[in-house]
Amino acid sequence: MTQEVLAQRIFRRYSDTMTKRIQIIGGYQQEYSVWLWDEATGTESVAFYNEGLSTQPLEIRMWRCDKPTTKSDRQEIAKSFDPQGKQQFTDANRRAVSLGEIHRAALQHIGKQEGTRIKRFTPPSLNEVAVLVQVGDNVMFRNRRDLEAHAQELRAVQAYLWAVVIRGSESPMTQVAEEVGLDIQQSRGIIERARSHGYLTRNKGGIGGELTEEAETVARNIRTAAAVYMKGNR
Repeated sequence: MTQEVLAQRIFRRYSDTMTKRIQIIGGYQQEYSVWLWDEATGTESVAFYNEGLSTQPLEIRMWRCDKPTTKSDRQEIAKSFDPQGKQQFTDANRRAVSLGEIHRAALQHIGKQEGTRIKRFTPPSLNEVAVLVQVGDNVMFRNRRDLEAHAQELRAVQAYLWAVVIRGSESPMTQVAEEVGLDIQQSRGIIERARSHGYLTRNKGGIGGELTEEAETVARNIRTAAAVYMKGNR
């Protein structure tokens, strides 16, 4: 079966209902690539074939974008495919790939870069907040309850980042709940308030984020204020 015949068969399979989704780009000799664009999810993928080696794809790539790449860009990307040493990509191979596992490994790698900063971050302790409450110093906040709530958010952020970035935990809210002494749902609410107060950045996927300078500044201000009274009581 020639490359042209095989490509035509693949194209005819989708031509009736999916012509906007599928495009076939010819490559070097027996190579070609089949491109799929899913407008509903903004997903673009490409499977690379070499008719002389297998009728199954030898390499698959996918990403998310606002619009599909142009034909000329696809042709350039197709040139990067190298079949050397590659075997057919099966359903078993696909099932073996866990995006969650890859993402956790990536977060752990980031943790090596960001870990020092997270470990250095020290939110106000319960004892420090108690001292401020006792003397009636709300620092920069409107009242005692506001002070206690923000201090709790900062402790939750530290626990959350330790779990996600440094430990690569699959259930970071469990560690947050243990830190703040509340259930999982309440802990999610605290993390969400921390994001809204600018203590933790938002990720598109909703998981993770980065410690902000605002969080470090507020934590430092609270701890510095408490230190003044704690020093005076020694």
